[in-house]
Amino acid sequence: MKIVVCIPHSYKVFNKQFALSLLTLISHFHIWNGDRGKKHELNILVQNTGWIDHMREQLAEKAIASGATHLMWLDTDMTFPPDLIPSMIRRFEDNPTLEAVTGLYTWKKPPFLPHIYSSYNEDVGTFNYGAGFPLDETFSVAGAGFGCIMTTAELFKRVEKPWFKMEMEGEKIKIGEDLFFCRKAQPINMICDPTISCLHLVETGFDIDAHIKYNNITVTDGFLDISDKQIKSVAEEHLNEIK
Repeated sequence: MKIVVCIPHSYKVFNKQFALSLLTLISHFHIWNGDRGKKHELNILVQNTGWIDHMREQLAEKAIASGATHLMWLDTDMTFPPDLIPSMIRRFEDNPTLEAVTGLYTWKKPPFLPHIYSSYNEDVGTFNYGAGFPLDETFSVAGAGFGCIMTTAELFKRVEKPWFKMEMEGEKIKIGEDLFFCRKAQPINMICDPTISCLHLVETGFDIDAHIKYNNITVTDGFLDISDKQIKSVAEEHLNEIK
């Protein structure tokens, strides 16, 4: 595999926690890759001009032009497990038809929704957010945020440009640039690996435990048990927060 790490960055400086996390996961990859006879190649691209959709478009074009087989997308307001890249590589090696693997992270604000989407509703043109899912094994998703995700280059080659576009409705975001891509790629062979748990940074970090605790969700035998009433309440609060 030739993996290109794509980093869109619109802040003046890199967050220290992100930078340390990036250095750690790169170091971990090279040690792991060395033990395997340097089987894989890793490169890094950073784009720091333009809107987020423009930055992602430019990164994807440069990565594919460089001969990348896989694109690793990382957001700079997050931290990641040290074994992130080897973990995702193994998922692709186990399933050659896989097009994307996402880690698990949440929005920064209550109700801390996981940034994964279980299905796409074509009739209304929206994604249904991931509600009940296992915490210790992979599961299929229809869409995900691009804060921590690895995709194949072939996925981009089968989707027409523009790949990324922020759709607005007045001053509100109708659909983000990452879900815009996921919508165009439907149906997509994507899984979430919930053991790749990432922090979404503000003054502190939030992970799936914040979502569980804030919304009083029951975990039964490693599975999120969330009622229809809870799903509706959580979704309504989330929509009110992002308006």
